[in-house]
Amino acid sequence: MDINGLATIFLQGIAIGSGPCLMFCAPIVLPFLAGTQRSMAEGIWAVIEFSIGRLAVYISMGALFGYFGYWLYKLLVDPRLVSGIWIAISVYLIVLGATMALGREGGIKFCRLHSGENMITLGVLAGLSPCFPLLAVMTEIALFSKSAAVGALYALVFGLGTVISPLVVLGALIPFIPSYLLRSERTRYWFSAICGIVMVLSGLYLLIKMR
Repeated sequence: MDINGLATIFLQGIAIGSGPCLMFCAPIVLPFLAGTQRSMAEGIWAVIEFSIGRLAVYISMGALFGYFGYWLYKLLVDPRLVSGIWIAISVYLIVLGATMALGREGGIKFCRLHSGENMITLGVLAGLSPCFPLLAVMTEIALFSKSAAVGALYALVFGLGTVISPLVVLGALIPFIPSYLLRSERTRYWFSAICGIVMVLSGLYLLIKMR
């Protein structure tokens, strides 16, 4: 096993997780955390759940890239697949945001505001969204890997690097807004509703952007 290669891809994960991934994930994750989480521990755990979903996708992609190589890259840049993934992200954001704005728990488990499944689902969808830095890393994994297992290992190390991100700190701090600055239950309700509306608008923006 190439230790230098693993170290390099780990550092790439830190760089991408603190840059492009943060710019993409923060507008999706932070409004949801601000509107639903009540403590630093809950915020950190929610980010961990989000990272677990994203990491699972990275490992699966790494294994597939290690086995199929460039053929899979061509599949992932297919405009129809890219559009489908973005539509799924948009619709999920709209559903979660509407649920939050209305102050109701979703009937579907993956849409309930205080279940771990929603953060994992957001992580999975974020991990599936093709972006140039991620595709570049997966292409690198395809070149370095001799098997699916090696590809999965490289992707795991890369994914662990992306976890070391300011998103963890932001996830821990953002619940302080409703918990310590908004004392009345009514104010918290309206703040949560505003966060939900922000998520709905984000989802609508992504849908319009993909047209």
